Amino acid sequence: TVAANSGDLGYALGLVTVLTGAFSGSYLVVRGVSVGRVFYPLSAVALILLFFLLFGQSFSDLYNVSEYSIFTIVGSVSVGTIILRDQNSVTDRVLWMGTVAVLTLLVILVPADSVDSGGDGGVLLLGMLSVLHIGSGTLAIKRKSPSLAGVTVLLPWSWIIAEQFIQEAVRTLLISNDLEDPGSIIEMDPGPLAIYLLICSVMMILVNERMGKVDVNLASKFLGISEISASIRDSGALQLWSLGLWLPMVSIMFLAQFGAFTSLTLLMVVGALWGMHTLAHFRGVRMGSLDMMIGTIIVTAMIIQWRHGMGEYISILICIILVTNLLIGRQDKEMFTVSMGSMGIALLLMVPDREISTYLEGFSSLPVLDSPIVAICSTAAILGIYLPKSGSTDELLKPALSSLWLMSICIAVAYVQGNSTYLAISILMFMVATIWLVAKGELRRELKTVTKMSERRAMALKKANDGNEGADLATYDAREAEMMATRRKSREKSETDDVEELYTSDISHKPIIVIAVMILVFISGIVLGLTTGPNPVLLLGVGVFVTVLIAIARFRTKQLELDLPHFLGMEMPIAIGISGLVAMHISSLLGPGASNMDLSSMGVLTILIMELCLISLYQQDNMLDRIPIAVDWFIYSLLADRFLGVILYESMPWPLRVDPFSGDSLEWEIPLLGLELCLLLAVLVSYWIGELRENKGREHEHGIAVGMRSLTVILLSTGIAAIVAILYSINHGWRRKLPDAVGIAILGMAMSMISIGSWADSISGITGEIYILMGIILLVMLASTLLTKGDRWSGMLSTNAHLLLIVGSIASGLAFMIPIFLILLSTTVWVIGILQLRKSLRALGLFDLLVAIITSAVFYGGILFQPHVFLIGLSIIALELGIISWLGLSNEDSLAKS
Repeated sequence: TVAANSGDLGYALGLVTVLTGAFSGSYLVVRGVSVGRVFYPLSAVALILLFFLLFGQSFSDLYNVSEYSIFTIVGSVSVGTIILRDQNSVTDRVLWMGTVAVLTLLVILVPADSVDSGGDGGVLLLGMLSVLHIGSGTLAIKRKSPSLAGVTVLLPWSWIIAEQFIQEAVRTLLISNDLEDPGSIIEMDPGPLAIYLLICSVMMILVNERMGKVDVNLASKFLGISEISASIRDSGALQLWSLGLWLPMVSIMFLAQFGAFTSLTLLMVVGALWGMHTLAHFRGVRMGSLDMMIGTIIVTAMIIQWRHGMGEYISILICIILVTNLLIGRQDKEMFTVSMGSMGIALLLMVPDREISTYLEGFSSLPVLDSPIVAICSTAAILGIYLPKSGSTDELLKPALSSLWLMSICIAVAYVQGNSTYLAISILMFMVATIWLVAKGELRRELKTVTKMSERRAMALKKANDGNEGADLATYDAREAEMMATRRKSREKSETDDVEELYTSDISHKPIIVIAVMILVFISGIVLGLTTGPNPVLLLGVGVFVTVLIAIARFRTKQLELDLPHFLGMEMPIAIGISGLVAMHISSLLGPGASNMDLSSMGVLTILIMELCLISLYQQDNMLDRIPIAVDWFIYSLLADRFLGVILYESMPWPLRVDPFSGDSLEWEIPLLGLELCLLLAVLVSYWIGELRENKGREHEHGIAVGMRSLTVILLSTGIAAIVAILYSINHGWRRKLPDAVGIAILGMAMSMISIGSWADSISGITGEIYILMGIILLVMLASTLLTKGDRWSGMLSTNAHLLLIVGSIASGLAFMIPIFLILLSTTVWVIGILQLRKSLRALGLFDLLVAIITSAVFYGGILFQPHVFLIGLSIIALELGIISWLGLSNEDSLAKS
């Protein structure tokens, strides 16, 4: 009957009221309420309303209200009053099930059409539902009923989702069967819907707060038998406070997808819901995890922003929530990390330039806000709270990285918008904040390192005092032995007899923030280099900023008498700085506009690396060990930069093939001149340090180290510095009897001929002949080692003689001389191998002879088998073998012993 008369709303609801009164009265009597207490009020109201139905037509006509509507209103109020009067006799189950039933009937019976269709926009339905939710909430508070609280919190949001699902299922079914689309069953205008949801939100907060510490959790009955059920139970996701946040957000996003909101009403509802939960948490009445609350807000904010835009407004709301949380709530490392990370995620979606998938009504009427301004203000607000507290947190890395993430996103937003002013402000904020973090943020970690240093010094003092007491029995100190081994392995540390210095050898302070900032800056620079190409100004700016960070870190550690950790002998921040600058330069060479004739970026890189190497020497004690390390880092970094640049699309000029006078003065000549001067300075400093080490009785550097340093200079130099490096290496190796240094210098001399020949035509045409002359000289010197007892030089001289004679023959076009040179080399090397008892030289002599025979067939194949030529060849071989045999027999005993 109710469904049949649903067209007359007053009549249908009147029937529902009569049925509700009849069933409610019967239920109260069954629950023990006296018949008279129920029967007389219901009968009296029924008679009055029946009289009104019969004789109230004139009243209805006067106020344009049907008599059935008045019957429904008065009857429902009467029935509700009777039930509430004896509500202690009613179980919670009946009340919450009745609430659900009434809501279902209202949704089905009360029409809700849009204003454009002649309806009220759902005002009547939403108003009646609001009264229902207020009533259920009041009962939940009064009765302390978890079930009624759950209905009040969940029902307003769940029925909307259920209605939409049913509606879409029915429409899909009808359309798939070629029937007419009935359209939306319930059409609600955005304004009334927003007011209804705001009322529901307020009731939800009031109910949850007044329930006190009941902490309703729908998963509390989960046994936790499986990991999934236990995780759901313990996570608090189904706790009423948590449900009161994520379920409304799901409903709001669901409705927004179907256009139930305007942009303004969506922001109002979302902002109010977030704000109420945040204030409840600050007042200490909200149960549940703050991290889960913020996570839910951030996820829903990202979805709304991605689908409907309004990123600037969403970011402002999130910023207000996070700032309020930090000002009033917790200020620990986890909260700072979560807050800055969340703010960065909110700003991240403003970076890409994309089309919004679903525009809401009224989107264009919202005031336009500049994304960079929102990003800068939001970032500055959160950093303003974090930075003064940064030095007081125990764990520094996570919040520091989170702050760097936030500032990077802020810079990205400004960069994408293309406004140079905003970009400069965001970069300046990044620089100021990072410098603050470097200067103030590591206070606790520094104090811990200082404490550890003091403990070690106390141990060293105790050991020294014990030694002064003259203990008769010496004991083995494992820590001292360990520290001595550590110092021997460390290139930057020399051996020492000072017990205090020995005990503190492994203590250093790692500046985590400096390293993190530098890595972030270099990654950004690499990306910009790949996308924009070489940019000397950018490289210089990054280098200056990194220098400031390193200087602050070194100043702080030196003030506290601490050391920085080292990598390959260099302080770790400086090593990272040099490596990062090289990586930035290399990446820029892969970008657009790169040219191997523009070396301006290389010139800037050279200056920056030189400057960082000089900083590594400032306020250091063991300069005799530190300076060679700085020189090696300078030249080897530039060598790596050059070779990587050559390999990657030949974006750098090839080593040994550079004409310093063939390009533009600013982009070519000046960078090469600066590089040459720096290389010359490096060689002279190496020579000076070598002399000082010798005068002080220190162990000299190994020959290979000196030779490789000179070879690196030769590969980078255009000539002058290479010559000085060769002279230095030969002098160093000859005076200290280091064949490796002299041998590498000789090869470097040959390479320098190519380098000089690139810009001196008089030398480029005779390079091969010079190589042959050098090879012959070395061959003579090799033979003279028999007279001068220079056994240690034989291996180096034979190796270089082979290389120079063979390469020189090929380079000069005299390749046919290779067999002759090999015969000379074979005889000389073999003889020396016998007389100096060197197996390797004897084997090399035999190998030379075999190769000489093979190459003779290659170069002289046309005349080799002529009788007189063949006889000469056999005679030469026989002569050599005869000499070898005679010497072998003469020294048979010595050879057998060797």
